[in-house]
Formats: sequence, structure tokens, C-alpha cells
Amino acid sequence: MKNYLTKEKNISLTNPIMKRLRTIFKYIFLCAIISTMATSCSKDDDPATPTSISISTVSTPLNIGETKQLVATILPENSIDKSITWLSSDIEIATVDANGLVTCINSGDVRIQASTSNNIKTNIKITIEEPKFIIPVELVGNWVGVEFNFYDTENEEIYDEETLKEEFMSDEEKPMTEEEFEAWIVGARSTVGFIARADGTMEWPAKLGDGTIVKVGGVLSRKEDLDNTYIGSFDLNAAGLVGDIREYEFEYIDSRIKFEFVWSGSLHGIIYFNVVKSSSNMSTKSKCNILVPEKFRRK
Repeated sequence: MKNYLTKEKNISLTNPIMKRLRTIFKYIFLCAIISTMATSCSKDDDPATPTSISISTVSTPLNIGETKQLVATILPENSIDKSITWLSSDIEIATVDANGLVTCINSGDVRIQASTSNNIKTNIKITIEEPKFIIPVELVGNWVGVEFNFYDTENEEIYDEETLKEEFMSDEEKPMTEEEFEAWIVGARSTVGFIARADGTMEWPAKLGDGTIVKVGGVLSRKEDLDNTYIGSFDLNAAGLVGDIREYEFEYIDSRIKFEFVWSGSLHGIIYFNVVKSSSNMSTKSKCNILVPEKFRRK
């Protein structure tokens, strides 16, 4: 057999023609790689149409008056149009602005929807409640009367303890002694008392006509638009008494609690309480049944 790969006949790889062909093949191969990479990069960078949208998680319930910023995410990240349209299912419960800011208006459940430019939608449920009242720490404890005044609503005259002492001790019908007045004023200060707890519940040791003490449960809340005024609501029926809910108004002034109530006719009693941080039972003794001048008697 003839050997065609003899030195004379063999096509050497060092032949100039072969060198040129090899260079051409390398160039073609390199162009193919570059073209493939360019095509791939072009696909990744091309603007895309949104395929999904999601809204960040919100811890609920929210309180009336509270605002919450929602964040929506559109995929893919290189979407050509990332505009979002926000919508509330009930604007009487909550509204949402063009930037996803939710404003809570009333209690209830509401759904907030976010949609893309090509109408892909998602929504989340938000529950809104009345804000829970947290009783100020300075009101927690036994409310013990430390001062008693009268207020005549007809002539708008206030009788403080010094004025009452003069009136009572100079009464023409039956003047009081100083000891009698001191006993009476101590009893007047303790005509009523309350206990307020950190969870907002209250207790009113109500004294009945026969001297029996009945503990009436209640709750304390802030009076609307008045930071230092509170309402105590007591359930008489639950305590076995005649009646439904009795409400009393309290005002916190200069580290004391002011309580005004009807004493007799146009005459109101005003008790100022100090708050005693003690778990012991309140004293229910009262000596305000000492005979007082006619215009100050309970009728």
C-alpha cells in the first residue's frame, strides 16, 4: 500500500493555506459565540410585560385614625411599565391614595387592591378597630377623696371647705362645733370612691340607703376630644341594682381627679380624689349624716 502521507505528499499543518483556514475557522467560531452572547443579553435587557404583582404583609388590626403605607412589587423586575393603581373596597372604612397610603376611617374589614397597567390584580384584607383605651398610669389605684366643695349651679357660687366651715359653725338653727365639722367633712369626702385598674376596668363601691355596700363594675374611657376628661360607665343591672348604665365624668387636674355630682336640686357636690397606689380595700365609713344647715341638706 502506498503511503500518501509521505514527507513529499503530506499536507503539512504548517502549510500557509492551512494556517489561513485555521484562522478563518477561529474567527467564525468566535463570532458565533459573540452573537449568541449578544442575543442572550438582548433578551435579558428587553423591556418585559408585568406578569405578577404582590402587596407587602400588614399586621392587623389597625386603629381608626391610623395610616399605613403599603408596598407593591411587580415582576419581572425589568417590566416596561411599573405603574400601580390602588383601590379600596369600601372608602367609608378606609381610603388609599395613589401611592398606596391607607387611612383608616371606621371599624370593619376592607380590601385594598393593587393592579398593574395590564390589569393583573391582587388584594389584601385589612381589619380596622376602635383604638383600645390605655388608662394613664396616674389614674390607676384607689381614688380617695381629699377635698369636698359645693357648687350652686343657680348662682354659680362655689363653697370650698373653709367657707363651709364658717357657714356650718355659724348656722343660726344648729351651729356645728369644730369637731363635728371635721367629722362631717371627712364623711363628705368619702361620699363616693372608685378604684381604677390598669386594664381600664373600674369598681364603684356604691352605698345603698340601708348602708349596704355593693360593688358595681365599670369601665373607664377617654371623653372624645378632651385629653384630661374621662367617662366611667357602670353597669347597675349586672350588680343586681335597678337601672342599666350609669355614667360619671371625671376630670384630671393638677395631679387630682375632680368628680362633680348632683347633691340636691341645684346644689352639686365636688370631690377631689388623690390616687393611692394600694391594693387594700377602700374605706366605706361615712359620717356626713351630721345635721347641716338647711340649704346644704340632701333632699
